[in-house]
Amino acid sequence: EPVAAAAGDTERLHARLWQPVTMFLIAGLMIAAAGYGLYARQADEVRKEAAAKLQAISDLNSLQVAAWFEDRRRPMREAANSPFTGRAVADWLADGDPQLEALLLQRLEAIRSANEFAAVRVFDVRGRELLGVGEEVDGNALLRATISRAYATGEVEDTNMHRLLRSGGQVMVIDYAVALRGGAGDAASPDAVIVARVHPGGFLERVTAAGTGGFRSGETLLVRRDGDRLLYLGRPRFGNPQPFATELPMSRDELAS
Repeated sequence: EPVAAAAGDTERLHARLWQPVTMFLIAGLMIAAAGYGLYARQADEVRKEAAAKLQAISDLNSLQVAAWFEDRRRPMREAANSPFTGRAVADWLADGDPQLEALLLQRLEAIRSANEFAAVRVFDVRGRELLGVGEEVDGNALLRATISRAYATGEVEDTNMHRLLRSGGQVMVIDYAVALRGGAGDAASPDAVIVARVHPGGFLERVTAAGTGGFRSGETLLVRRDGDRLLYLGRPRFGNPQPFATELPMSRDELAS
């Protein structure tokens, strides 16, 4: 006949049955903790690699932009130091020789086409246009101030990027200015400044478009700091900020430093 187990035997049996279950649960928790730790380390490494990649792209873009702008300044310095250009402008201002004017226009067109300038024009120190080639360049207050600064410093000065309103919309431009020098001392130097206009939009759009780093949400933003605010100079991929119209306060936490 069956014999009822003693109470102590039943408790010991239950304890033996729970031991493997407990060990299994503990092992499962240890595996889960190890897996989470591995995931956390890998996620941190992925974030660091992504940050390093974006930083490298940003540095490369900055170098490209700086080199491009320097390439626009170089021909301006060459034109300013050219013995022919400065002396020819001085002689033309003195006697208005039409043949010399034609030669000057050829020289300005050669500078314009060789460097993909939208315009190359000569202004007097008060900002009045004397002659030039390419698109029309209005002698607005910003350009007049830049011309005056270039004449005073003898260096290549620029208006910084700004927008012009055209019939087809707004256009981003930069105007460079440098005082002309003669080839035989100060007496041969005319009171004139050469101005070259650049349309940087095409180049900058290509640079920013290539700055995604391969990430779906990656983006290179073109901004300018104006006081305690950032001004968009280009059109971002996301959202609807307007170039030269949308500003963000520097105090916003989500802005990169």
